[in-house]
Amino acid sequence: MNNHESRPGSAFGLGRAVACIATVAALTLGAAVLPAAANATTEAPPQSDAGTPETSTPAPDSGVAPVTETPDSATPPTAAPEAVAKALGGISLFFAAQGPGYGTWDDRVGWQGGFLAPDGSIVYCIEPGTPNPSGTSTDGGWQDGVVVRTPIGNRTLTANDQARIGRIVSEFGQTWDNREASAVSFAVKAVAYADAMYASHSYTGAHTLPGYVNWVLYSQVGSAEARAIADRAQAILDATAGTTAGPILGAGSVDFDVDPVNNYNGTVTVSSAGAPAGAAVTITLTNGIFEATGTPSLAGAKVGTAYKVRGVAPDDGSDWKISGSASINSGWGGSLHVWNTGDKQKTAGPGRSASWTANGEDPLLRAPDFQPQATSLAPRFAKPGDALSDTATFQIAADENGRINEWFRNSKGEYAPTDWTVKAYKVAKAPEKPTDELPADAELIAETTVSTGTEGPGAKRTATFGDAVMPADGSPVVYVWEFDASAQGTRTPLFPEGYLWTDLFGLYEETTFGVDVTTKAQVGTKKGSTSYDTAIVTGVLPNEGLELTFEKYVIPTKQDETGKWVPDAPEGTEPGDLTWVCENPAVEPTAARAGSGNSNLVADNLDEPIHITTAGEYKSPEFPADQYGTELWVEQLATVPDENGNQEIVDRGECGEPTETTHVVDVKTQAFSDSGAGTSKRGDQLWDTAEVMGSVPEGATVTFRAYQVPTGSELICTEKTLVWTSQPVALAAGLYKSDPQKVDSGKFTPAQKPVGMTTTFVETTNTEDGGQLSTGECGEPSETLTTPAAPNLAQTGGDGLNMPLLAGAGGLLLGGLALTLTRLIRRRATAAVTETAAE
Repeated sequence: MNNHESRPGSAFGLGRAVACIATVAALTLGAAVLPAAANATTEAPPQSDAGTPETSTPAPDSGVAPVTETPDSATPPTAAPEAVAKALGGISLFFAAQGPGYGTWDDRVGWQGGFLAPDGSIVYCIEPGTPNPSGTSTDGGWQDGVVVRTPIGNRTLTANDQARIGRIVSEFGQTWDNREASAVSFAVKAVAYADAMYASHSYTGAHTLPGYVNWVLYSQVGSAEARAIADRAQAILDATAGTTAGPILGAGSVDFDVDPVNNYNGTVTVSSAGAPAGAAVTITLTNGIFEATGTPSLAGAKVGTAYKVRGVAPDDGSDWKISGSASINSGWGGSLHVWNTGDKQKTAGPGRSASWTANGEDPLLRAPDFQPQATSLAPRFAKPGDALSDTATFQIAADENGRINEWFRNSKGEYAPTDWTVKAYKVAKAPEKPTDELPADAELIAETTVSTGTEGPGAKRTATFGDAVMPADGSPVVYVWEFDASAQGTRTPLFPEGYLWTDLFGLYEETTFGVDVTTKAQVGTKKGSTSYDTAIVTGVLPNEGLELTFEKYVIPTKQDETGKWVPDAPEGTEPGDLTWVCENPAVEPTAARAGSGNSNLVADNLDEPIHITTAGEYKSPEFPADQYGTELWVEQLATVPDENGNQEIVDRGECGEPTETTHVVDVKTQAFSDSGAGTSKRGDQLWDTAEVMGSVPEGATVTFRAYQVPTGSELICTEKTLVWTSQPVALAAGLYKSDPQKVDSGKFTPAQKPVGMTTTFVETTNTEDGGQLSTGECGEPSETLTTPAAPNLAQTGGDGLNMPLLAGAGGLLLGGLALTLTRLIRRRATAAVTETAAE
């Protein structure tokens, strides 16, 4: 290529005409002498499927977009040097044949593009202003410190210059697109010796590519195409800026390390003594992946750095090795491939990447076998009749050498399933400590199987046992998980030979206690008295026992618009819902909470829980009942606190349960007769009255009973002395704090007895289901009435006697008759008392 071409008339340009003409003549001769041969042996520029020349494809990281050749910029095919030599009778003459680009084959414009070298590569001029590369081309080989000769002086290329030129020719110059090739020719000369380039062609303008390229090629392509070529050349220069020379590396290695604890884990390190710092390494694995990417390849790795890898075992579970290959690209070599044409223009061929590839594999086989174990957690407590269940998670155990392999996964990433046997045993008492032997009293009551599926160690599985339930007598149940490698079918090779795992019997986490609690609070109490709750605990308790506490709440009340006392419930509370009463107690469980005003809680024994070790009936402390209202009890049974004060709740009652409700109520009674209070006459009607204060539940009733005994006898109230019972008298439900609710029994007339009788009433107030709210005491003064005896029988029963006859009989007979009558009256009176008592 002529790079000191001048405009017509330039003495500098005319001085090179002879060399150009000789070159043209030789090329013309080659094309004219054997046109058929040339056409037959010369390969046309690469064509795309659409019939247009191939797109030039820069390196992916060049930042330069590819350029597609347009039909009007295509260069006709030129006879290859081999074809020219053949046409000349086999003479070994190789000429730098015209390649892609623009220009003329003379000194006026010159060829601004590439040349086809004898090895088939496209090469570019590197000596601006020097004659075209006419004459025989010879391979100068890879050279360092190439000297660029130009009319304005010489310049020795640095290793970085040569690396950059080689990169430009390799990544962008191997194209048959005329614009791209022309841009490459300008970019190469700009790197080789920019000042010499701008001094050629008699150019005197600014040292910019747009100005210079337009000056040189305007007559051939016009200003628009010239500008496109200049812009493309600048883009190529920008994309290759910073290219530095790297060494052409020798041998290296890919070294693997296997983790002795987990055979799936390890590292890979790439080594190369000649690799510079920052050399880019791409590593590709077989039977393994990188932890950082989760893929078999890692780009941008560094020489000498260990990278974590994880093995991917074969699906059949056989032993395996991870292998890998590494390729290093440290840039472009600093040597330049030079082609010489005698004393004419030197050209540069494609560069070579400073790359290297090595392979390696594990130093020993990796084993995929693993030892699964289960950690289970059964419900600590359940009620008799509850379904049996136990839940387990899974993990890997170390072998005798401390190796803990990963859970096997196939090529799809699915974990190997494992099948487990789970057994449930009934025992009379939980073992004092875990044991590897089955106790003599352990009774197998249920058995099931559980599979982890393809979830592996992430699985959480619950063993269920069909219809099997907690024993009715509350006996504890102990669960045991077992794994047998020999029962795993085709998966058996994944586990150590003969591997069998069973957890200990009686583990704390594997024992469920069948404990149940029922409660019955005192139904009613008087204001100013006390109230209590009772818990009935059944089942077998843990060896360390449990703690029982009681809390007493009072329903807060307010008066509505009618003056009636109603619960002071939060807005939106559903009728009958009392759960809000027991919410948000004071934070600290101390006696100071009671009556603090920040809670409905009025009493508890949280500071002094009742420690119980056996089933039984346990009564709460008796707490004062200081106000009319409704008390709600909440019982709680919990484990003994651990060292951190944490407890597990075994049972906790619900706020507002009917059996956990105490009504503070007073019933004042007064008996009456037709004659008034406290006394009665023979034949009077008798009745009782009651005034009820306090909490009256729905469906409550009052029943009155009357008892009679002879006056002066012991006043007792039994079925033998019961003479009358009223119908239950319904009470209106509500809270009565100041105005009592008044009811009476209805009247009755007792049977008349000859002797004086004492009648006493006893009131009983019950809930709708029969719970006793209040009952009177036998013989209360306000409930007692006394009726006098009948008149004396001697005065009322002797009207029929013949007194004269008696007088005539003499004094002795009269005396004897009087004695007889007296005894008869006493006998009748005694009989009357006995009969009354019997009634």
